[in-house]
Amino acid sequence: TPLSLSHCLLAVSLKIVVQPNRYLSPSPVNVRQLSTYTGVINVCSILSVLKVKKIVSLGCVEISKSYCIKNQMASPTVVQCFNEAQRGIHSHPRLLEQMRQLRDSKYEEFCPEFIAALRHVLIVFKQEAAVERLIDFIARFVTETVGEDENDDNQDATQEYSNQFMIVLLQFLLSISQAQDRGIRYRSCQLVCKLLSNLSEDAQIDDDLYNLIYQTLLERLYDKLPAVRVQAVRALARLQDPTNDQCIIIEKYVELISKDSSPDVRRAILANVAINAITLPEIIKRTNDVKESVRRVAYQVLAERVGIKSLSIDQRLELLQSGLKDRSNGIQLICKGKLLTNWLVSLGSNILTLLQHLDVENATKTVQTVLNMLFSDIPLEDLIAPLVTDEDKVVIYGRAKIPTEDSLTSEVIVYWRCLTQHLNDIGNHGQEYLERILPELSVFCEYIKRFIALPFDNLDEESTLTRSFILEQLLILAGVMDLSDEVGRKNLRNLLKDQMMRPDSLLSLLPIVLEQYQKLTSDYKSYVSDITEVISDIHQPLVETRLKYSKEEIRQMELKIASLRVKINEQKEKLEECVTIEDFSTASEIKACIQRMEEQKSELKKQCEETELETVVAQDENQVTYRCLSIFKEMLANVMEMTIAIDPVINDLMNSLVLPGVQNENPAIRKVAVECLSLCSIMNKERARIQLVLFLQIMQVDQIDVRQVALKAVFDLLHVFGFTICIESDNEQTQSMDNNQQNENGSDSNTSGKLIAILTSFLDHELSELRQVAAEGFAKLLLSGRLSSPKLISRLLLLWYSPTSEDDIHLRHCLGVFFPAFALNSNENQQCLLDAFFPTLRTIADAPDDSALRNIDANNVAELVTHLTSLQIFKASQEQQTGKRMVDNLVNVHDDLAVKICNQILSDHEGPLLRVWCKMLNSLSIDKLNTQNIKILTDLTLEALEVVQDKICIKALQKFQDNLQSNNSLGEQETEEGRDKNL
Repeated sequence: TPLSLSHCLLAVSLKIVVQPNRYLSPSPVNVRQLSTYTGVINVCSILSVLKVKKIVSLGCVEISKSYCIKNQMASPTVVQCFNEAQRGIHSHPRLLEQMRQLRDSKYEEFCPEFIAALRHVLIVFKQEAAVERLIDFIARFVTETVGEDENDDNQDATQEYSNQFMIVLLQFLLSISQAQDRGIRYRSCQLVCKLLSNLSEDAQIDDDLYNLIYQTLLERLYDKLPAVRVQAVRALARLQDPTNDQCIIIEKYVELISKDSSPDVRRAILANVAINAITLPEIIKRTNDVKESVRRVAYQVLAERVGIKSLSIDQRLELLQSGLKDRSNGIQLICKGKLLTNWLVSLGSNILTLLQHLDVENATKTVQTVLNMLFSDIPLEDLIAPLVTDEDKVVIYGRAKIPTEDSLTSEVIVYWRCLTQHLNDIGNHGQEYLERILPELSVFCEYIKRFIALPFDNLDEESTLTRSFILEQLLILAGVMDLSDEVGRKNLRNLLKDQMMRPDSLLSLLPIVLEQYQKLTSDYKSYVSDITEVISDIHQPLVETRLKYSKEEIRQMELKIASLRVKINEQKEKLEECVTIEDFSTASEIKACIQRMEEQKSELKKQCEETELETVVAQDENQVTYRCLSIFKEMLANVMEMTIAIDPVINDLMNSLVLPGVQNENPAIRKVAVECLSLCSIMNKERARIQLVLFLQIMQVDQIDVRQVALKAVFDLLHVFGFTICIESDNEQTQSMDNNQQNENGSDSNTSGKLIAILTSFLDHELSELRQVAAEGFAKLLLSGRLSSPKLISRLLLLWYSPTSEDDIHLRHCLGVFFPAFALNSNENQQCLLDAFFPTLRTIADAPDDSALRNIDANNVAELVTHLTSLQIFKASQEQQTGKRMVDNLVNVHDDLAVKICNQILSDHEGPLLRVWCKMLNSLSIDKLNTQNIKILTDLTLEALEVVQDKICIKALQKFQDNLQSNNSLGEQETEEGRDKNL
């Protein structure tokens, strides 16, 4: 369409002042070197423009699409070049030459005429293909003429014209970058960005122009339009200085990359920011951005521009954990196909070297995920090569070649175990390779024993933990092997028993030891019997008697006596010789030596003849008790069902071991004893009812760790048995907190109510650990249906939004998972959440000024409840979980919610929540087929418009009224269509 001159706000008023002393040259005075960083993503590139479907046919371009420029003030040649450049890129080389000739022939007239024609392009905000081609043409013309045409006799003049023209154009674009029109701001920043990007790497500009660009674009970083901010970010990329820790541009990038509301801006910063010690952590944080597109760019930047050695171990693991578990399949592919692959290539494609750059001991699951992904793309022959190629570090057992015991490292054993599981999972194809890296089970048990016998520094904590980790992986590896060999099973069983009974074995091995032992037993009865026998053997009397000297020690003393007897005979012969030659001084010395050896011989004879017994202390009592309790706890964790044969054994151990441990002075022993008591109680309802009082006492008076375990135990018992364990009758129904207040059956309901009151008090506890346990426990009870209480949900909502829990990451994450899971589980839960909503907002509004609840944004709570109670979102969630289409007879709670909100507005039309109510009305999904409800809402809205005085609220109510009228007409139309179909 023809463009009127009224759009060109600066067509007449702006005067261009050419300053010849500011020029671009290879070596000017007082210049700034542009950054060589060229990481700009050009969304308006020619390649992307060519893909636009509506400009495929260039035979006859419509004027409305090409923005044909008609201006009597502009030179016809410039206008013709601009108009033709819009139609396709094939004519750009010829048009560039025409523009150069026009500029060099009449430079003084060319500048104002060029800018006059350019103004018509700058007012177009919409991204049309024709305009993008013209912008690219202009940027290419301005930048490609600098330093070209070396064979021209007038090279210096041409160079001077090119430099001056670029300065003129940049000054003009920067002067209009603050215009009120959004198109002018966007196009001016876009063209500045393209000009700076197209300059050569060694381009230089003087200080004045640099400062002008710098200050102007910094202001555009905070433009209200995201598209303008994106172009400003790209334009500033070449002005940043990554070597300067105080670079203002980088500081602005770091600020906006986490605070800017537009994902396009955050994406542009990721693609353009220079990477240094300041920006790298911020880029890594964007891998957890809420927008998938931002996370994708962050991973691409890290994969392409950051090496593995530039990252710390924690950063590498964080990237792998987030990327490989991301809900987007595209990001998972980038993490695997680019990030992980580039890391592996940079390390010589050696997987063991890659594992050395990760923390395999503390992030075993993440490393296992990485290895499984790598194994799927590598031939099996190449996978087993790292284990068998080094002959000096390999021991051969038949066909199998395995690493020697002393060559095992954390990386080697993890690679070995994961490869074994991978070969085992792929079936028959992997069995041949599996036999080449695993011996028979009996041989492998001896192999583990030799590793245990290796000397190590038990005083070095790191060495001890590494050895324990390798042993744990070896035991897991043994469980993967063929257990059909009875001899091998017996050897493995003895090995596991030895590990349970060894006082020097670490307790961290007990879970895997008990798990592997359970696989070797046929049923739970024999399993519990064997473990009980082990506990009994460990818990022997702590004092024992034995011979003072063992047989080996007596034998060594007898050898010493024989040696002394020989020496005495030799000295006696020397004594006789000295007496014969009358050397009495030497004879006296020899006599004294003989006497000393005789005394030693007599003492040794006396010791050999002694048979008395001595009393020694076997082990430390607390260590033995702690080990027995730990074994008992792991045994209970592996027992999935309780039988009549097992229960007496559990009772005996609980009375002889667990209950005394609860009363032990050592807090660590009390903690594990309470854990054992909790597991025992879960297996028997009567036992749970008896021990509940003990748990309640412990969680209020003991140390923090023990109280935390006891509080977990109470919630576990309520989750398994319900609130019936609070009363003596097992037939009592589970009561909710609200039902308890309305129940008239005195004692039973009071017992449950008192228990809930005790537990809810921990939601406000000063210790964050207890708050976490209480919130997680109530979340489980609500999800399982053991408890249904809008008041409790209101407490959890306030706890989630409260500023006091801002630093409690675990608590907020738990509640953040709970609320969507609870609301989208059933239609009844949505109604329960709705019942908790109004008391929650009322509590926020009535909170004192000094209360933390005063800082909660009520609009955020309203948005959450609106989202979670939406019928469409509930249906989509249920269909995704079940794979079936939901029925249509569900209750739309938004209909009832809208009526309640209107009544709230009428009852308190000047209250602090008025704007929240009015804004929320337009976010509800009202059922358009419920004409009766729409009529009620229409009447209530009309009444509200009569009493509400706030302009913003009136506008919102009028919008809601219009939506109701449109819904009513659509509902009536669909109702009539339904009747016609029925007829």
